[in-house]
Amino acid sequence: MFSVRSGGGNDVISDFEAGQGLGDLVSFVNNPFGTMSFDVIKQNMSQDGVDTVLTLSDADSIRFVGVSVNAFVADDFLWG
Repeated sequence: MFSVRSGGGNDVISDFEAGQGLGDLVSFVNNPFGTMSFDVIKQNMSQDGVDTVLTLSDADSIRFVGVSVNAFVADDFLWG
C-alpha cells in the first residue's frame, strides 16, 4: 500500500502494479480533490511517455513509472 497525502510534494512510485486483483493500492490520507471518486482520479491522470502522472494539486503529484493510464481500475485506490 502506498499512502499519499496532499502537501507531500511530487512522489514517484516505480513498482506499482495497476489492475483488478493485482494487490497494489494507493491510499489517500487526506482528500486532495474534495469529492473523491474514481472518475475524478482518472480526470486528473495524464500519460507522460510510458508513465502516468496523477496531479493532486499545483504542488503535488504521483508519477507511476511504466504504468499506462488505461491500466488503472477503481480497486487501485482507497479513500474515505
